[in-house]
Amino acid sequence: MKKFVPVLAGLLLFGSAQSQDTESLKKHYLKTYDNALRYNDISVAITALHGYVAIDSGLTYKDTLSILYFNAKSYVSSLILAEEVYKGQPANTEAMARAAECYDELGDPKTAVGLYEQVVPKTKSPYHIYKMAVGQYQLKRTLECEASARAVIADTSSKKIGVLFYICRWQSAGGAGECSCSQPDGGIENGY
Repeated sequence: MKKFVPVLAGLLLFGSAQSQDTESLKKHYLKTYDNALRYNDISVAITALHGYVAIDSGLTYKDTLSILYFNAKSYVSSLILAEEVYKGQPANTEAMARAAECYDELGDPKTAVGLYEQVVPKTKSPYHIYKMAVGQYQLKRTLECEASARAVIADTSSKKIGVLFYICRWQSAGGAGECSCSQPDGGIENGY
């Protein structure tokens, strides 16, 4: 019994010290992450979040890590994290939309369209509808593509949708050529 009390006290002290150490590590990783963002260093921000996620694997930080990977065009890493996030939080439509866009960037329009078909009814985002229409076109689902394109055009929630047309001409003079682009009549712009 006399040996048990010091061992128990030692375990309690070790557990308390480890808890404080974990909290200080989390603060360190978040400070490193903040500094990386301040200095626009995405690779350090990703590394710092990986350190944080190793300690606290909360979905919020994984979602942020997925966004960072997406912005760095690391679509496979972004996709893995985005899928983990939206499967853990089914209401997180942004993570599902990011996964759809990753599939699109990785050349899998079928899976991308399937995800967009789940996202669009929830977000009604013209961008998501447009991305779905592009995928439908790639899959030769032209009637669905046309319906999606019409939905984007008819969207009234956007404050302004602009379309700008440029006329480009190749002009050759004495063997040397140059391309000049001009905007006829100030372009076409539609406000919705």
